[in-house]
This record gives sequence, structure tokens and C-alpha cells, in this order.
Amino acid sequence: MVLGAKVKYIINKNQKYLFSTSQIHQQIDPIQQYVFKHHKRAIEFNNNIYEIIEPIYYQNKFVGIIGINISASFLLKEIKTTLLEDGALFIKNNHIKTSTLVIHNYKLVSKANKTITNILTQLPKNYNFEDGISLKLNGNIYNIHSVSFSSDLSSSYLKYIFIENITPYIMEKQTILYSVIAIMFIFFILLISIIQYYINKFNKDLKHFYTKLNNQYKTTQEIAHIGSWELDHTTNKLEWSDEVYKIFEIKNKNQINTYYDFKNYIYEEDITKVENSFQKSIQNNTQYQVIHRIKTEQNNIKYVEEICYHKFDKDGKLIKSIGTVQDITQQFQYKSKLYELQYNVPLCQDQYQISFYST
Repeated sequence: MVLGAKVKYIINKNQKYLFSTSQIHQQIDPIQQYVFKHHKRAIEFNNNIYEIIEPIYYQNKFVGIIGINISASFLLKEIKTTLLEDGALFIKNNHIKTSTLVIHNYKLVSKANKTITNILTQLPKNYNFEDGISLKLNGNIYNIHSVSFSSDLSSSYLKYIFIENITPYIMEKQTILYSVIAIMFIFFILLISIIQYYINKFNKDLKHFYTKLNNQYKTTQEIAHIGSWELDHTTNKLEWSDEVYKIFEIKNKNQINTYYDFKNYIYEEDITKVENSFQKSIQNNTQYQVIHRIKTEQNNIKYVEEICYHKFDKDGKLIKSIGTVQDITQQFQYKSKLYELQYNVPLCQDQYQISFYST
């Protein structure tokens, strides 16, 4: 016998009471008749008593029925112990006249604490005990589920609503989530710091390399007396390297901004040659190369050699001309003296009858 259950009666197969807790033997009711006829269990609930009617067998023969009563409070306690969750017991029975709470035609038949009562009163009117639902109360979140106990014959259907406070689980998950986010954030900051360190180091090394390369480039230009220039044909802007300004002996770098500023320094007799050579190279898309004279800012005459190539867009429109200018004045002077020497030596030989012999 289950602890907390009480035998109410025993009736033999002839439907005579062999034992009864009531002094007055009642007539066999329809539920008892059902068990006698079908030899199947039946369940009834009345006056906070859960009655289980079981068939009795002896040597595999039906010999009668037994009625066992279990109080709702005991049943509630057993259910709580099994499910490990607090809750409330409801019954669908029209014989119950009074109840503190009715949900979807189910009446509360057990005592519930204040928290559970507040939760139950907030359940939707259409709550059918079948679907799980979540409610928020006083900062806590509760999951609400139900289990059912019923009989094929009985008009009573027992349901137990159990309520689970999932706030601690949510807070635990949130704590884990926040911890993961914090770790990821720290890792991200650390990663960004490492990347930034190497970017700064790379930029510093690159700047140092560029400065060194630029200094070497300037030194090379100074030694070779070669300067570079770039003409943007879309804006007519002309840019010179430092060495070009030195060749033209110009101190104020703001004086040269366009191609026309450059023309002012071309020796007057060489302007036509320079322009014709430049335009011809553009028309034929060939390398521009010309030797001409310039008149520097200090009124000195110099010989320069210019070489450049042109860049066109996909439609064949001229975009840029990029080139170099080299001061060849010294080479030109050496060459002139050489020509002069080659011309004068034969004259000296004829005039002074000088002969040169090789050994």
C-alpha cells in the first residue's frame, strides 16, 4: 500500500461489501459498475479526495474491486517531490462548488503560496494547460507547464501546473555570456593593439626607408645633375624636383606652376625646336628627347637634355607627361673645346711643321 493512501472499501464479485470505512453501505455507483463490467481501473475526484478503483484478481480470476482514497494534499506533495518543482493542483469536476481560482473550467483544489497564486492569476484566459508559457513577475521569469491525470470513465480530470523559476538559469547564462563577451572584447583590444603596434612599426620603418631612398634619390640627382618633372595635362600643373630648380637657379619654388612658366626660361631661339619636338612626340606617342638652351634665373646660359614619355587614357586622351632634365652644360663645353682642339691642331702642324710620331 502506498504511504498516504487509505483503503475505502472492498467489494466482492457479487457486488457485496466485504470492507468499508463507512458504516452505511452505499449502492454500487456507475463508476464501480464500470470496473465490475470491464475489469479496468477507474478514477474519481470528490471533496479533495482522489479515489482510485482497482479490479482485484486471485489466481488470474476477477474476484472483486478495491477503492483507495488519496488526499489532494498528499498527492500534491508526492507530485512536488517527483517533479522537484512547486505548483498547484486543478480538477475539472462540476461537483466542486467553491474554488479560489478557476482556469479554463479547471478549479484549484490545493493550497498555493502567494507567489504561485500571483502567477496563476496572470495566466491568459485562453490558457489550456497544454502549451508551455512564460511569465514575468517581480523581476523573475517563470516557465509554466502541466501534467494530466485522467480516467476513461471519470468526469474528473486532474491537472498539475508546475512552475519553474528560470531567472537563476538566465542570470547564469547571462553571466557566462557577459564573461565570454568580456574575454572576446579583451582579446579584440589586445589583437587591435598588436596590429596597431606592427602597423606603427611598419609605418616607421617605411617612413625611414622612404626618407633614406628619397635622400639617395636627391643625392643621385645632384651628382648626375638630373632632375625630374611631371606635367598634368588635365590641370596644366607642372611639378619639378629640387634638382630642376637648382639647374634653373630658381630659389622661389612657387614661380613654376605651369608649362608656360617653364617656357619663359627656354632660350628664345630654341623655343620653336622644343615645342615642335614635344608636340611631335605626343602625336606619334613616342619618347620626347631634345637638347636645348635655357636662360636661368641668374641670367646664365645652360645646355639641358630633356627626355620624357606620355601617358594616355583608354580613350587616347593625353593625361600626363613624365620626364627628366639633365644639365649637360659642362659636357657641351668639353665637347666644344674638343672640336676646337681637333680643328686647331692641323693648323698648328701646317704652320709650325710639327709632326707627331707614334712608337
